[in-house]
Amino acid sequence: MNRPIQLLRVRDMQVVDALLTSVNQKHLEDAATLWEPILRGSGEEDEYWDWVSKSYRTQFLPGDELYAIECDGTTQGLMTIDI
Repeated sequence: MNRPIQLLRVRDMQVVDALLTSVNQKHLEDAATLWEPILRGSGEEDEYWDWVSKSYRTQFLPGDELYAIECDGTTQGLMTIDI
């Protein structure tokens, strides 16, 4: 699935084009390399979320879906949905 969406870029309050899409390996790598170092030790709820495991689980659980939001070639968010 690839669906064009728009995001608000907070640093300059501009609306930018983005993509809502099914998760692929690049999205999981972005989570590991860009997010995990920032979240480590933060005390945030998602500090220890393992997106690779979540991705693997969605392959076997009916009704679980995993999506990414991508903007300018960088993963901006991941979400899992239990439908």
